[in-house]
Amino acid sequence: MAVVSNSTAGEYYAGPDHDEGQGLAFYSPTFIINGLPGEVGDEVGAFNESGTLKGCDTVRTPGHYGYMLTSGSDGDSISFRVVSKSRKREYSVTTVYVMDGCSMLYYSVEIHLSTGAEYDSDSDGMCDYWEWFYSALGFDPDVYSDPGNDADGDGATDIQEYNADTDPGSADTDGDGYADGIEIDAGSDPNDPGETPGAIRINFQPQQSGRLTGYSADTGDPYSARGYGWFGE
Repeated sequence: MAVVSNSTAGEYYAGPDHDEGQGLAFYSPTFIINGLPGEVGDEVGAFNESGTLKGCDTVRTPGHYGYMLTSGSDGDSISFRVVSKSRKREYSVTTVYVMDGCSMLYYSVEIHLSTGAEYDSDSDGMCDYWEWFYSALGFDPDVYSDPGNDADGDGATDIQEYNADTDPGSADTDGDGYADGIEIDAGSDPNDPGETPGAIRINFQPQQSGRLTGYSADTGDPYSARGYGWFGE
């Protein structure tokens, strides 16, 4: 996969080399990600059957990506993938286009792109762009990562963080004083500082005999250092 340095503002699909000197210019008036128009900054990549990037562009007007020069020859089968920057998700596209009428003038073709499943090349349950975005934490879109790991030690596994759209490098994504794992377990929104769990986590302190002798407030430490149960309000 062609990528550049990890940056929230940087491009994900690095520009391809148009060494064939011919191809098509795709454009789309209806660019859809899971039923919604693509947002400004989202990216589109065109790939040949070998998975080589042959064209790319960035959405500049909601729902549109303008012209995307795609190099190739007549008969080449081109598939597409799109990145939703705001959700940190990468999707395959249901449309597959067989190139026809390629020329050095890049004959223009109008196509409709509608996303399908998330694109996850290593089948670990976390899509490629998300793993690339958080690569500083050890994630790699081309290498299987155990979804049961907990990169930030907050009690939420990496796949739980992925599904909840939380930051796997922050123990408390919304900064409300409750660790992501606590909020996910309690059913409160770990991305909303105004929503907190309906129960209080308490650290019970047992004697050697195992009797409960008291409690202390939750320290925010990783689960391995916490107490032994929930204490409801």
